Amino acid sequence: MKSTTPSMALLTAAFSFIFVLIGAGARQIYTQYSRTQSDMSQLEEEAEEEEEFVLYEKSIKAQDGDIVVTAKGFIPDNYHLSLVKKDTKSESGKKDSFLFSKDDEILGSYDISIVNEKGKEFQPANTGRPVTLYVESEKFKDCKCIEVCHVPDKGLAEMMDVMRVRDDAVVVVANSFSVYVFTGTGHDGSVQKEKSSKPANEEVK
Repeated sequence: MKSTTPSMALLTAAFSFIFVLIGAGARQIYTQYSRTQSDMSQLEEEAEEEEEFVLYEKSIKAQDGDIVVTAKGFIPDNYHLSLVKKDTKSESGKKDSFLFSKDDEILGSYDISIVNEKGKEFQPANTGRPVTLYVESEKFKDCKCIEVCHVPDKGLAEMMDVMRVRDDAVVVVANSFSVYVFTGTGHDGSVQKEKSSKPANEEVK
């Protein structure tokens, strides 16, 4: 019995060493597999980002109640127009920031954006090609003058140059998307032109 004990100890040690090697090899294989999967995911994301900057001349549309917005220009494929109504009362308190006249009536406030199915936004400013917005609403018909204020997420609000193409429709050229506030007034077009040339004098927080 004494002569076999060392052999059993060596055999046990050998098996233990083999199991350690097998475990180390398995961990190495798993690590390499994880890195490969991570690299593939990164490559897929990079490929997707590159694809997003392929622009197509197209028109996309969104509607909320009586307002219809159509965006025309160079837009990435698989992107759609998002139109989310904002709280009009909260925007009413910011009239001074928007340089609106006290007589102006806020007709609607909307967060306008161009997004893909994952919620990633497209901003025309990143491509140097602005997008034209055609905005239609029955509320415009009763107004002699329509004004539009762009309120970015950060920075200064700005009065937009507005072209009245029909009684119920206006056109705005947009370089970026966020909240747009539409107001109507009984003033004539000369007042609109004078106001649209003024920069906003208050930062929106």
